[in-house]
Amino acid sequence: MITKQNHLILLLFLQALLFFSCKESDAQFAEKLITRFEEKSINRDSIDWKVFREKVMERSKVSKELGIIAALTLNNNPHSSYYYQGKVLKGIYPQKTSNDSCNLMRPFKRKNFKDIGYINIPKLYAIPNTQN
Repeated sequence: MITKQNHLILLLFLQALLFFSCKESDAQFAEKLITRFEEKSINRDSIDWKVFREKVMERSKVSKELGIIAALTLNNNPHSSYYYQGKVLKGIYPQKTSNDSCNLMRPFKRKNFKDIGYINIPKLYAIPNTQN
């Protein structure tokens, strides 16, 4: 005889079974992701797709997000992003640094040298020699 409690347990079991059987696996997700990049990437002619596939599949085993980040990084387009579960994911690229020589001098603050006088010259212009 099926009691209300057994009926409820059976119903919850069936719901869980349906939920997990319909859920897309990480491997299926990675395959779709790779296919999308192969079809849509602006850099598709310069990408080694065998290496791309291996690395994205490897990272996707850990999580879908890491697979997406790997794909974006290997796509080598810093302007690309991927919207996944309410988050904007981007690839990992080296930071571009500017060559600012003034920033190199910042550690030498005035308080470091107590017995030295300073003159602040904001800009130095060269005056052309017109006496020839």
